[in-house]
Amino acid sequence: MSTKPSFLSVSDRLSTHSDQWSKTLYQVLRDFRVAVPCIVQSFDATNQTITAQPVTQEKMDVNSNGVPIPTDSPLPLLIDVPLLVLGGGPFVITFPVQAGDECLVIFSDMDFNAWWQNGGTGNVQEDNRRHHITDGFAIVGPRSNPKAIGSYDNADAVIRTVDNSVRIILTTTGITIVGTSLTLDSNTTLNGQFTINGNLGFYDHTPVTKPVITGSKSGNAALASLLTALAGMGLLTDSTT
Repeated sequence: MSTKPSFLSVSDRLSTHSDQWSKTLYQVLRDFRVAVPCIVQSFDATNQTITAQPVTQEKMDVNSNGVPIPTDSPLPLLIDVPLLVLGGGPFVITFPVQAGDECLVIFSDMDFNAWWQNGGTGNVQEDNRRHHITDGFAIVGPRSNPKAIGSYDNADAVIRTVDNSVRIILTTTGITIVGTSLTLDSNTTLNGQFTINGNLGFYDHTPVTKPVITGSKSGNAALASLLTALAGMGLLTDSTT
């Protein structure tokens, strides 16, 4: 009958008293940065970096007449934090980043200054720091409860404004675009059926309702009515006499 292996804690293996080990580990972890929620203070769109303020104060031992007093202390501003931009190959998705946006700053295992300046591989560490507060990347998107998104669509993929007045909805059967206007600045090819349920205008003419052609077919009244209707939609210029 085999016996289960026994596992020793780090403190047991180091023959360190638990209290002493806990204090040492706590001190190490206080300087070991992983991630922290922040508020964007400013955004540099050219370099895609932000200045961010950590949102939670950290308890620091402040010396008071030789006695350490745990005191809530704000973390410093995080300067020139690279923004995580979604993309791959020749494609990217960009969003306007504004002061007041909430974000999560995650900290690199090593100093990445050389890579940030030069890109590529084979970069050397300029400093031997690890998980340092100056080596962060910003992810804009985490939201506190007061800023939770209203009318969250849990069935479809949606790109939308926060107030939901403009949105692109991708479902398993098609795409719906909701807004006050849509501009296509490109050559456009439509394959398949195309249905317009609203008013229609061409060549910068104000959209109008479906015209009604009147007049007798035996004379020129019907033709005149048709020309007037088509001109009103912008499909032609009526220069007839």
